[in-house]
Amino acid sequence: MTIPAENPDMKPDTDMAGTAIVFDSAGTLMKMYRVAKNISTGELLHDVVSTNIVKSCPVCALVTIQIEPVKIETCPGTASLSEFIPEYVDVDVVCMSKDVTKEMVHDILRKNPMVKVSDLQEVLEAIRAKCPGIFYIGVGFAVDADASTVTHTICTGGKLFSGAQETVHTLAKAGADIFIASGDRKPKLLLLSERLNIPPERIFGIATPKRKQELVAELKKEYKQVVMVGNDINDYYALEEADIGILSVQQQGVDSDKLKNISDEIIDDICQVPSVLNRLLATPK
Repeated sequence: MTIPAENPDMKPDTDMAGTAIVFDSAGTLMKMYRVAKNISTGELLHDVVSTNIVKSCPVCALVTIQIEPVKIETCPGTASLSEFIPEYVDVDVVCMSKDVTKEMVHDILRKNPMVKVSDLQEVLEAIRAKCPGIFYIGVGFAVDADASTVTHTICTGGKLFSGAQETVHTLAKAGADIFIASGDRKPKLLLLSERLNIPPERIFGIATPKRKQELVAELKKEYKQVVMVGNDINDYYALEEADIGILSVQQQGVDSDKLKNISDEIIDDICQVPSVLNRLLATPK
């Protein structure tokens, strides 16, 4: 069931010692705004769901570029991505419909010299305009491995949801150990962990859907119960593996019956996590 919004005083009366709580970041702890550019049409698509782009073709993948946004903004827009992202610049394949390797990504870039840095700059500029003072920026692109094409460039901006910081603090104060598992790289996640006062060793970056599941399974060997809080299809396996799976629908645009069917609880505000766990931990499944 979906829990209605409550007064977020968040004073748990349940001792959460022995509980590990794993949070996804984008869309769960942070409100995300994404802009994608359709390379074939030139159209800018606002408020897109990146996983929907990945699911649009049989062998598609989302690729993140591990570089500071300012370097994109100051690079000549006429440079091709194959020139801008040489072999030594790291990229990560963070979401895919089937196996797509980094080597395949670099080969696709070489075959698409018409995709320019300006295609990245456009989506980055759109995010800067929409979200001034944003906490987080991620830049990347999507590839269709079957067609050997770059289908979209994508930029994501994010801010912590209202009450996210207080929620994490409340759960930690009640005795829970807090973890973050995300598809983003750890250096970016460390900025988030500093804001939330989560120890760096409990931050897991570049976490694929299967890696999130493995992390939950590993934590189940150490803790009495493990909770997963996620919001998208890349959290499916971890939500299913956890002793308690909490699906957040606070981020608009994700509506998956598949996720709802395997979750123990559905929330529409991150502030509801403490009260939900008060109830569920009192009567564990």
